[in-house]
Amino acid sequence: MNRCKIEQEIKERWFKNHVAQFERLNDRVSTLTWRAPNSSFYYVRYIFDGSKLYVSGDMGEAVFCLTEKTDINTIKDYNIHYFHSKMTAFCGGKYSFDSDEAIERLKEEIEEANENRDIDEDGVQEETEKNNHINSYISVINMLIKESKSCINKSGWEYEISQVYDELTDYDPDCSEWIFKAGDVIPNRVYGYLIGIKMSFEQLKEVL
Repeated sequence: MNRCKIEQEIKERWFKNHVAQFERLNDRVSTLTWRAPNSSFYYVRYIFDGSKLYVSGDMGEAVFCLTEKTDINTIKDYNIHYFHSKMTAFCGGKYSFDSDEAIERLKEEIEEANENRDIDEDGVQEETEKNNHINSYISVINMLIKESKSCINKSGWEYEISQVYDELTDYDPDCSEWIFKAGDVIPNRVYGYLIGIKMSFEQLKEVL
């Protein structure tokens, strides 16, 4: 699911009826409750404490350490990548797995491998050891493309990589620098944490 669709689903389905309640406890600490009336589904509680943001509720727990004082007025302007980079603890993995993203990265690798083939003066692929090596590598990559479609999380993806890792490194000794990251996406819940703050601000901006 692409970013626009993720944000649309969060706004229109997760947070459709949510109402923001804000309380400033002192100069350092404030709380934000983001929930639908009489429901705990997609309920989020934020605690702003100095330069740290603590998140809890139905969407799990997380901690963010910022370089400035945490505040709704500041965080509302963050983009998702900066916000995610400040996350120091999370109840799940820092990244989720997306097969479409993995497939796109694997296809790029196939293109790069094909560009390294030995070609004769007529533009025809030569029968060389190098080309045979590339053919074997691309065969492994194509197998990973097929298997990635059934992976639902990073651990499943890492398992599939482990099955062919020796074959991958036989062609690309440095493949560990990219193969395990292929398919990495920011978890939807982290999108939700930030969108919750942005939507809360829109409700509260007259009183903040």
